[in-house]
Amino acid sequence: MLSDQLLGRERTMPLPSGTEIDLCERFVTFFNDKIANVRLELDNQPVSTPSYDKFTGTSFDKFNLVSLDEILKLLKNSSTKTCALDPIPTSLMFQCLETLAPFIADVINQSLATGTVPDCYKHAIVKPMLKIPGLDENALKNFRPISNLKFLSKILEKLVLKQLLEHLNKSNLNEVFQSAYKAFHSAETALLKVTSDVLESIDQKEIFVMTLLDLSAAFDTIDRNILLTRLNQTFGL
Repeated sequence: MLSDQLLGRERTMPLPSGTEIDLCERFVTFFNDKIANVRLELDNQPVSTPSYDKFTGTSFDKFNLVSLDEILKLLKNSSTKTCALDPIPTSLMFQCLETLAPFIADVINQSLATGTVPDCYKHAIVKPMLKIPGLDENALKNFRPISNLKFLSKILEKLVLKQLLEHLNKSNLNEVFQSAYKAFHSAETALLKVTSDVLESIDQKEIFVMTLLDLSAAFDTIDRNILLTRLNQTFGL
């Protein structure tokens, strides 16, 4: 409801019938089984040993510590949304920002210096949300899990991402036709590229074929060892 948005209250999401404890157990089981089943199918497929392009530039082997001014600037430009796991509301923290910022900087720089993430920063509130409004809310397959991290977890993520993107840009490692997770790129730029290619083929009286591939649980089924190996060998991380 619009009134809920104006008052800052979260709208009640549609959920299957059942008690809270029952729903939690059902959703956890469903989401875990979904990933396990997809991984099982992938593991049973014959695959060749992956090969990787070799990185030849300057490796990125440690994070740079960030200044208090940089952290203050990022904090002030961040959304004040609060996670239920935050020890205090984000809006209250912003009122004491000048006092708390040095302590926040110490925690973040310790994390960057040691290359570790505090366990408490890994905890998230996971909410099941309907993929498309109007779908049957009693079918668990119509839901996707949305993780809400603590405010400071997101700040740490942004600082790490900034340094990683700087490395990718400096080493010219960005995929040319990737239209996500890149500045000034989105689904819109991907559609413009495809439309342009189609129209160009029509103008040249060529035949074109479009293949669309949707990977189920793509991010959740990434093989960690393959990912780490490729980050090291191809991206110099």
